[in-house]
Amino acid sequence: MIVGFASGPIPSIPLNLALLKGCQIVGVIWGGAWQHDPGLKQSVHSELMQLLATGKIRPQVTSVLPLAQAADALSLLAERRIVGKIALRVT
Repeated sequence: MIVGFASGPIPSIPLNLALLKGCQIVGVIWGGAWQHDPGLKQSVHSELMQLLATGKIRPQVTSVLPLAQAADALSLLAERRIVGKIALRVT
C-alpha cells in the first residue's frame, strides 16, 4: 500500500518487480479516506498502537534527540543522513 511521499518526485516502480515478488501495488488517498469516515483515523491509530505494544511492529529509531535539537533533526533529515526515524524527547 502506498500512502504518500514526504518530498520530491513520486518514485517510479518497475512493474515487473510486483510480478516477480507476487505482490500488489495499491495507492491510497489517506486524507480522503478519513474525511469520509472520521472514526477511521482513531481506529487506525489504536490498531497501530496495539501492534507497537505487542511488538508486532518495531519502528527503526536511528536517533533520539532532545526537543531543543529539533532544528538539528530537521537538518539530518534534509541532508538524508538518517535511515529510519528520529525521535524528539520532550522531557
